[in-house]
Amino acid sequence: MIVSTKLYIPQTRRDDLVERAAITELLNKGLKSKFTSVTLPGGTAKQQL
Repeated sequence: MIVSTKLYIPQTRRDDLVERAAITELLNKGLKSKFTSVTLPGGTAKQQL
């Protein structure tokens, strides 16, 4: 079973984005590895990364 919400990239509102350079740099470093885990407390907007 494939969940339909996993078949497309959701649209974002570009007018309210906050640049987080440190997080972006860490995530970009993770692109070189086979697995990257993002672990943060609840309510910290992980899904928006």
